Amino acid sequence: LGHYTAEKDILCKKFLSELLKDDNIICNDKIILLIDSGSTVFPIFKLLCDYYWAGYKIDALKKIEIFTNNIPGFNTLLLFGREGSDVTADMIYKCNVIPGTIEGKYSAILGEESISHLDFILKEIRDKEKDKKKVFVSVITGNYISIQDGVLWRGDYHGAMKDAYIKHSDYVFIISPLGKIFNKSVNEIN
Repeated sequence: LGHYTAEKDILCKKFLSELLKDDNIICNDKIILLIDSGSTVFPIFKLLCDYYWAGYKIDALKKIEIFTNNIPGFNTLLLFGREGSDVTADMIYKCNVIPGTIEGKYSAILGEESISHLDFILKEIRDKEKDKKKVFVSVITGNYISIQDGVLWRGDYHGAMKDAYIKHSDYVFIISPLGKIFNKSVNEIN
């Protein structure tokens, strides 16, 4: 998780700054934040905790509910996102860990089960809570982007997971510290 650490921190701070000042997002009763796996977006979890404890944009932060397949991310929430030091203390954010198969190389939870669950639960939230204004915001890793094919990925199911996040989102933020953009297809790049 240590490569390009400073760049990732800066980009994640920028993302949260944009998110928390966007009136079209923070005016909602609920902000569903879909956070991708990968070390690129990992700093978001600690920043969300730091901002909460500092009281920064607290009204907007209290509206956030997280869905993620990022293993180090939800572990960070367990460490820094409790209302007290006791392990039974309430969490400051409701965090939903997407079920599936653990992929150790990328510290992610992936697979057909993950995508099916995400599709089902997000559709249910949209349908069930019609009286609440809500917004779905994805933040995904996009270190490699093809102008022809979109965001590229490594590993099984990463692309399908990113597609699922995007499909359910009103807003999509792509965090890209490596910033490699190609005017080629996926096959030409790989």
